[in-house]
Amino acid sequence: MNLLAVVATPQERSALLRDLTAEPLQVGPYRGATTGWATVVVSGIGPAAAAAATATALALSSYDLVLSLGICGGFSGAAEIGDVVVATDLVAADLGADSPDGFLGLGHLGWAQETHRVDPVHVKAVAARLGEVVTGPVLTVSTVTGTDARAGLLAERHGAVAEAMEGWGVLEAARPYGLPVLEVRTVSNLVGRRDTSTWDFPRALAALTHVGAKLLE
Repeated sequence: MNLLAVVATPQERSALLRDLTAEPLQVGPYRGATTGWATVVVSGIGPAAAAAATATALALSSYDLVLSLGICGGFSGAAEIGDVVVATDLVAADLGADSPDGFLGLGHLGWAQETHRVDPVHVKAVAARLGEVVTGPVLTVSTVTGTDARAGLLAERHGAVAEAMEGWGVLEAARPYGLPVLEVRTVSNLVGRRDTSTWDFPRALAALTHVGAKLLE
């Protein structure tokens, strides 16, 4: 099996590969690394950047599975700082339209579905390899949530356990190839009021090293 893992930043790539033997690899214009059977590509931040990097990698080589990996914000009561999150659903949380009655998602507009259900067999297999994990919907947002009110609204609307900025972009790039996509995240902060003093990137990156060792070994 050949696996493609897409991360947003060099820091996430370094954490993911810290306990593995990997060689630098150029994937088109993107910097990456390979363990032999797993390729890790740094996309840049946001769904558009993630889609572009994923599409480039898939056009250049053949893969059997695509992963969106990195740190994330966890919704309070669902995931805590340092937790590993495995997405049961990938959700495009802010693609849609505003209206007097509130936000209208892609599905409501009849354009496309805003939720992609991950094959439960894949979720179970990844969770078994990682050990203790949180499972549930992971949102893709273009703007990180910075208020408790917004966090509560998203949690209620989607039953979300975490939010990040790349998963849906990876999914859309892989969809034409018919490849399974999974999203695995480690929690660096809680979603809600923006208080950077409570964030813990080192803890989330350490958890990402554990993910890399278990999934990419």
